[in-house]
Order: sequence, then C-alpha cells, then structure tokens
Amino acid sequence: MRLPGTPINPEMAKTRSDVRRAAILTGAVGAVFAILFLLSLWLLHSTPKPVDSDESFIDFYSGDERQKIMLVGLYLLPFSAVAFIWFIAALRQWVTRGSRRGSQMIGTVQLLSGIGFITLALASAAASTMPAAMVELGYGSSDAGMARQFPLFGDALLLVFGVRMSAMFVMTTARIGRASGYMPRWFSIASMVAAAILFLSYSLTVWLAVVFPLWVLALGLLIIYHAYRADPESLGRMRAAGADPGDEP
Repeated sequence: MRLPGTPINPEMAKTRSDVRRAAILTGAVGAVFAILFLLSLWLLHSTPKPVDSDESFIDFYSGDERQKIMLVGLYLLPFSAVAFIWFIAALRQWVTRGSRRGSQMIGTVQLLSGIGFITLALASAAASTMPAAMVELGYGSSDAGMARQFPLFGDALLLVFGVRMSAMFVMTTARIGRASGYMPRWFSIASMVAAAILFLSYSLTVWLAVVFPLWVLALGLLIIYHAYRADPESLGRMRAAGADPGDEP
C-alpha cells in the first residue's frame, strides 16, 4: 500500500489513468445504449394496442403520431445498436485488464449472444416501424390489420428471442466478471437471477425488455466505481495481469 505523501510512480499513474479511461468509456457507451433503448421501447409501445378499434390504428398512422415511430426506426434504435456494439468492445477491453482465469469459450458465447440480441432488436424495430413507414413513404394508406400484425411480430422477435439472447449475455458476463475480479459477488448473483428470469420467462410484457438496458447501465457504473475506488497498486496488478486492449479475453 502506498503511504500518504509518497509520490506515485509515473508508470503507475499512467496505468491508473488508462484503466480509468477504459472504465469511463465502458460506462458511457453502456449509458448511451440504455437511454436510447429505453426511449425506443417507450415510443414503440405508445401505439394503439391490439385490442383497440380499427379506427384507433387508422387515426394513429394517418396522423402526425406516426412520426415518433419513424424516429425510432431511423435513428434511436440504430444508434442504440451502435452504442451497444461499442459497449461490447469496451467491456471486452476492460476484461483483458483483469486476470487470465476467464474462459475463451465463455467470452465467445458472450460476444455472439450480444450480437444476436442487437440483431433481433433491430429486426423487431424494423417490423414495428413498417406500418408507419408504408404510409410515410407513400406506398399505401394505413391498414388496421397490418398495423396490428407487424408490431406483434416485432414484439415476438424482441420479447421471445431477443430477451433470451440478452439473458445469455448477462449470464456469460457475470461469469467473466467474477473470474476477472471486477464484479462483486452480490452483483454476479443478482445478474444470474436476472438472467434466469429473462431466459425462462414466457410473457410478452415489455417490462422484460427493460431489465437488460438497466442491467447494462448498472454494470457500467459499477466498472467506473471499481476503477476509481481501487488503489494504484491494484490497478497496476490489473494491467500487468491483463493483455493489450486488442487481445481476446
């Protein structure tokens, strides 16, 4: 432990700065993803419900309300996908600064499940945006039947398949986090419980999709907290035990 008043070694100071910079990057892109994704969910589910009348769908998609659906399909969801890709890359870079006890197979599953989730989320947004896009681009008038079916298809993609991919991402990240030493035991257990709920659920409620971005936000904040709470010596050991940022975890 460094005694008070003892100057910090320049190399150690640089290591601390690098680790904290990586932590801030991970937390920042995770927060951007979480905010944009939650906003997209809110806007997409502000449309009429399947039990509403045909007139409700026709009025919604014929009026200016459809613009917010177009906003999700053209900007919010794609930008949240970009942020999530950066989050995966930043998280894997952070893991390389930890110990070498992590499994390469688990790391590969984590990467593929993250890609699977964001692919299904984009497909879900495309399906949910279709009725508004058809009217906006002048390919047809609003049709109540299509306006019901496409958002339901989008919900199935996200809440049935996408949620399970997010569960795998949470589960594998918790496993890697414990092995690398940056995730406390309580958060790892909570992550496993959340992953089990997401994986075994059979509901189409949108609240299931809310769990994952909130978890990503919490993980990013936890990584930043870990980087700023750790003493310089432990940060130096973290960097020494890890590898270059471009290596696989």
